[in-house]
Amino acid sequence: MSDIFLGADLGGSHIAVAAVNRQGDIVDKVEDPLTRAEDQDEIIRRIIHCFQKMRRKRQLRGKLNPQVGIGVNGVTDMERGIVVFSPNLKGQWRNVPLKKNLEAALRIPVAVANDVRAFTLAESRFGAGRGATNMVGIAIGTGIGGGLIIDGKLHTGLDTRGAELGHVIIDYNGPRCGCGSYGCVEAMAAAPAITGMAIGRIRQSAGSTLMYEFAEGDLNRVSPEVVARAAAAGDLAALEIMNKVGMYIGVAIASLLAALCPERVVIGGGVARAGEVLFDPIRRTLKKWVHTAPLRKIDVVPAELGTDAGVIGAAVWAMDHAER
Repeated sequence: MSDIFLGADLGGSHIAVAAVNRQGDIVDKVEDPLTRAEDQDEIIRRIIHCFQKMRRKRQLRGKLNPQVGIGVNGVTDMERGIVVFSPNLKGQWRNVPLKKNLEAALRIPVAVANDVRAFTLAESRFGAGRGATNMVGIAIGTGIGGGLIIDGKLHTGLDTRGAELGHVIIDYNGPRCGCGSYGCVEAMAAAPAITGMAIGRIRQSAGSTLMYEFAEGDLNRVSPEVVARAAAAGDLAALEIMNKVGMYIGVAIASLLAALCPERVVIGGGVARAGEVLFDPIRRTLKKWVHTAPLRKIDVVPAELGTDAGVIGAAVWAMDHAER
C-alpha cells in the first residue's frame, strides 16, 4: 500500500489538493481559485476535478493510497462526512453529504474533517506541536477555530462537534456572535472585529494614524494586516487594538489551560501572522489570569506550516482512516 496520500483544503476562496507523504512533505499540489459565483454543485465538481487531476499525474501513478481526506470550513460531522453548516461557502452550505457525493464520483474512500481540526492534526504531527502529547490548536482569521490533541489523538467530542474554541464565551455582555450567542472570542477578536475597531479609531482620529496611511487613505483597505503593521511601527492606536485582541484571546486560552492543561498551544491563521504584537499581549494575559496550570511548562507558539497546514492535515486524516 502506498505511503502517499491526497489531502484537500476547501475554503471560501480556493480549493487545494496536495499529495503528502508520511513524513509530512508535499510531493505535488494543485490549486483552483473560487469566486462567490460558484454554487454548491459546481464547487463539488471542482473538488472532484482537482482530485482526479492529481490522480492522473504521471509521477504519482501507482504511488497513491486510495484513501483521501478533505478539510472544510464550518461545522462538520466528521464521522458521517456531512458539512452541517458552512457560512463561508456560497449558499451557506447546510447538511451537505460531502463524503457520499465525493465517494460516488471518485469511487475511493473519503474522510471529511473540519478545516481547523485538520490544521491541528498537521501542526501536531509535523509542525509546531511535534512532541506534545496534549495540544490546543487555534486558527485566527475571518473566524476563530480550534482543535484538541489529547493523549496524542485528535479529540472530536460528541457528534464530532467538539473543539469549537472560537465560541468560548469571554464576555456574556459582549457582541452577538454569528453562532447566535454573545461574547464569543470569535466575535471579539477575529478579523472582522479587528477591522471594525481599526476603522472606528481612524474615524475618531480624523485619519491621523499610521493605520490610515498604510491603508492608503481607503477605509475599505483596512485589515488586520494593516493594523499589525502599524502596531509594529509604533502606532499607539494600533497597539491598543492589538493589546485588546491579545487580551481577549489570552482570556479564552486561560480557560482552556484551566480545563485541559496541555503542554503546548499552537496559534495560526492570517491574524497570527501579526507576530509578537499579538503574542506578547496573549502571554501577558496568561501570566495575569492563569493560576492553576503550570504556565512555565506550557508553550504558546506560532504555527509552523503556514497555508499548507490544511492540505497536510487533511492528508493526515486520510492516513489515520487508512489505518483503521
